[in-house]
Amino acid sequence: MELPPKRRTVTRTTVRNAWLQNLQWVDDYGFCEYVREAIEDDHEDLRICWCCGVTGYQEVAHIIAHSLGGTHLPFNCFLLCAECHLNSPDCSSAKYFVAFTNENAGRFSRVLAETFKKINLRVIEFCQQEPEQAKGLVESMQAANLDFSSRATTHGANYSISTKMARLEMVLDEAIDRARLGPAET
Repeated sequence: MELPPKRRTVTRTTVRNAWLQNLQWVDDYGFCEYVREAIEDDHEDLRICWCCGVTGYQEVAHIIAHSLGGTHLPFNCFLLCAECHLNSPDCSSAKYFVAFTNENAGRFSRVLAETFKKINLRVIEFCQQEPEQAKGLVESMQAANLDFSSRATTHGANYSISTKMARLEMVLDEAIDRARLGPAET
């Protein structure tokens, strides 16, 4: 049995450079302004997902699925994190990929902002309810173990957005518990 021919790959750098040189593609496809900004801000050391905005890892995704006639040319390729790539639609029309990307554009920034808002409200509530422990909370948060690898793990190559957000809340919960114990018991 003969193996199928090896699929040609397009590198992240090739895709990134092509889109930077042809930003009109953003408008031609109908991507939102956030996508344009992500592309303009992206570079190899940062690797921004052009959909959700998470940094650190990118995969080359096809706007129109290769198996449905999409090409390996850069104008049909897009740089996504593993989570967005996995969740993006594989269709014969770019319309659905664009809609998915626009609906999720900047999701990481929104989720991060919501998490910080939630954490801030919890800190304020704790300090109002237990003012005598407020100083201990600050000290506990400063001493908190922020090493992800010892308390959280990855789904694939990087930490998911939900893992990062949960870890922030975990640090706060641990700091509140330590603050309640007081300096002698921690």
